[in-house]
Amino acid sequence: MMLALLLLTPSGVVAAAEQPFQDCIDSLGERGGETVTCVASFELSPALRDQVARLTAGFMRDTACQVQVQVPRQMVVQALLAAGTVALPAQPVACAIATGGKAILTRFSLAPSVSFFAGEAIEASPGIADLTGLPPSVARAMQDWLNDSPLVEAALLRGINHLLESRRP
Repeated sequence: MMLALLLLTPSGVVAAAEQPFQDCIDSLGERGGETVTCVASFELSPALRDQVARLTAGFMRDTACQVQVQVPRQMVVQALLAAGTVALPAQPVACAIATGGKAILTRFSLAPSVSFFAGEAIEASPGIADLTGLPPSVARAMQDWLNDSPLVEAALLRGINHLLESRRP
């Protein structure tokens, strides 16, 4: 499973489908090919939806997103096996955000960075950048909050380490 998707599945974010990342797991497991390619959809949990609404003074009420992942296979394998920091290339994300009026299409890049030690993720950042489609002040606030929040980092680490644990023999 690739880190770009691991960063989208911690508590606080829920899958939009029963097995939203199965495409990615299948792509990673295929023999041959230098790139893992897949698409996954996700949406906010009720608790995170409430936090986002508070952060944006009620402007953003809900969101559903889709990420298109293309990551070098060797980078994923090394990230899962090695110690050190892995910074993945930016992955495009598109989200439909529900507001008090019509839905707004937003886009951003997700370039996660994860540090590993002794087979465990110990630091993580989603690396969200270039958020477009929202008023600039709201976009900057969301981007900063997502990238700097200790709560988001803790959720990312729980999600990554849970997946790593589930994949061990």
